[in-house]
Amino acid sequence: MAFAASESFTVAARNYEQKEMYLNAGDEVDFSIQVQGGSNDDINLIIDIPDQDSLEGLVVENHSETFTAPSSGNYVFTFDNTISVLSNKSVLFSYDITKNTYYIYIENIPDYSKDYASNAVFDATEYWKSIFPKKNFYVADSRSNADIIIQWVKDFTGMKHVGFQYDRIIEVGLGDSSCLGQWNPYSSKHVTEIMTHEIGHAIGLKHSNDPNSVMYPTISDTSYGNITQKFNLGENQGMFIPFCMSKETSSIQYSVESSDSEHGFYVYVVPSKKDFDNILQQKSFVYYSDDDCFGEGVWKYSGECKGILTESGLAIIQTSPLSHSTSSINVNYFETDYDGKSGPFDTKVFPLIHDTATIDVIIFGDTYDFSSGFYQNKDKAIRFEDGNGHVIHRYDEQASIGQLFDSFGMSLTNDCFAFSDGRNFCNNDDYHLNFFVNEQKYSSLSQYVFHDGDNIKIIYDSIPKSSTEPKSSSTQISTEPYSKSKQETEKLSPEINNKVICGAGTMMKDGKCVVDSSNSSKGGGCLIATATYGSELAPQVQFLREIRDNQLMSTEYGISFMAGFNQFYYSFSPMIADYERENPIFKEAVKITITPLISSLSILNHVDMNSDAKVLGYGISLILLNVGMYIGIPASIVFRIKKKGNF
Repeated sequence: MAFAASESFTVAARNYEQKEMYLNAGDEVDFSIQVQGGSNDDINLIIDIPDQDSLEGLVVENHSETFTAPSSGNYVFTFDNTISVLSNKSVLFSYDITKNTYYIYIENIPDYSKDYASNAVFDATEYWKSIFPKKNFYVADSRSNADIIIQWVKDFTGMKHVGFQYDRIIEVGLGDSSCLGQWNPYSSKHVTEIMTHEIGHAIGLKHSNDPNSVMYPTISDTSYGNITQKFNLGENQGMFIPFCMSKETSSIQYSVESSDSEHGFYVYVVPSKKDFDNILQQKSFVYYSDDDCFGEGVWKYSGECKGILTESGLAIIQTSPLSHSTSSINVNYFETDYDGKSGPFDTKVFPLIHDTATIDVIIFGDTYDFSSGFYQNKDKAIRFEDGNGHVIHRYDEQASIGQLFDSFGMSLTNDCFAFSDGRNFCNNDDYHLNFFVNEQKYSSLSQYVFHDGDNIKIIYDSIPKSSTEPKSSSTQISTEPYSKSKQETEKLSPEINNKVICGAGTMMKDGKCVVDSSNSSKGGGCLIATATYGSELAPQVQFLREIRDNQLMSTEYGISFMAGFNQFYYSFSPMIADYERENPIFKEAVKITITPLISSLSILNHVDMNSDAKVLGYGISLILLNVGMYIGIPASIVFRIKKKGNF
């Protein structure tokens, strides 16, 4: 801000004239003085500075200079003609004050806007300091001591401006009701732009004709902050939420969450409301196909959809049966910066798919457990959900059973079921893989797309010798031939039809189960644990396998340890496993012995073993723990018994 003035006055002989002005520290005064009168056309000039010594000098005819105020206060310019006895002096005093220091009083920011408006004054003043390095801005302790007073306005809707400046007062808008028919907050960037423009007026700047200037009369693009909406949806209902955007192509960070965590919804970022209408009419619709731009069968979802056009919005569809008549949907979104191109797009045809079926994988009479987190929510199209390892959900018309197992790293073919750890259950002369859907025999399931309500069974077991396997696909199958009889269940030997079954990682040689060296790279099977707990699918055996594959085999130290351990372990484990099958008492003794060891290993489920150092550290800790359990505790008991015997 600048203030210019020019005054003419006469200073009588033996008299003086004073001019007073208030200056802040750093303010500049460009002044000039012209003197006429007397023989020398001169006058004495004295400048009184607050709390400092005065400046004094003689002005002859004319003088000009720039004076910078060293402190804030009232400055007095004295034109002293007391030394002249007879001559009056005519003085022309011209000055131009450039204000460089401003004290700003900021009214309390409303609570609802503190997270996005609190830094607006600081950011705006920093901008003007970068343009005018001599300018300084300070916080005033009261309105009366302020050069600028900041006031906040929730909504200027209905007026032609989003900010206003008059005299010392600046009003800054915090949001408006121009989008979605509700009040929405401005973005922090937008509030700062308004503040910068109005402070520009307060320091003396006028509007600019340059559209890129912060002093251009209008802000063409209104950018909003976090926009929230809450509404209820019933089954087979939908809602379209248009995006409030400041650019023709932009990005939106969004989140959608339902109050019903047991039943999912569908959410798509679509280019227009027309596409949402097509969804409701079960027609083909267009949507943005990046992974962050849509979610299917989810109860909460978030993402940043990039490169969307101005009429885009969220299409939210509730198709699943609900726990209650409606679910409450919360939507939050805000615009983010994006300089790329729009798209990509894809198309989809309604109705949306959400079919469920039950599935059981039964191997040697044991049902495989898919309820652990490893098997949950692996594929968007077909998956297990909510910790349920029995019910599969399909969200795509083409998703097959084979795709489900592929998502786990398993493989299902017509004659072989392969696990991710290298175990294979394949057809041979003694064992067979059978597929059933709703108790009807199928020759293959890998490409099968199930129907809503199907009951699917995959069974691997011995081939019954007493009857011929039915070949007709329409034959009704009872579950009895594939369930072990009570007599067979109570057997402690793995012999079926007098044929010994060797565990994974071993093979039959000279009538005994020995380690299969061809599988040594995969770690082999848990022979002792399998014999102890009766099945490769027992939870304890699966737990040991997961510790090996998911924890130890993920680091170099772990791999090296397993290589050495396998050589040692398989040198004796086949013999112990065989003896367990032959001797029930020995089997129970082994179970009692190894149960504490397995329990101690559960610690590894709660730690992150993603480095060699951690594998080494946790490994040593577990070794010491087990030494304490198996040696330290028994030794302590023996010592106490002996000590008592000495008294």
